Amino acid sequence: MSDIFTTIGVALFSGLMMYFFGYREAGKARKAKEAKKRLDDTKAAQEVRDEVELLDDVGLARRASKWLRRNND
Repeated sequence: MSDIFTTIGVALFSGLMMYFFGYREAGKARKAKEAKKRLDDTKAAQEVRDEVELLDDVGLARRASKWLRRNND
């Protein structure tokens, strides 16, 4: 009878360990995915900043007017 309880206890323990190990690995994967998204967003923002810095005043004004005003043509 004690062998059955030992086997059940070991099975429950191993099942809980696998659950928590998977939960921890899923957390690591989620953090890696979030870090990659932050890096991609930072790169995109830097590209926009670089593009705006390269524009002269006329080019910047044309680009801004496209977003700020509707053309009545």
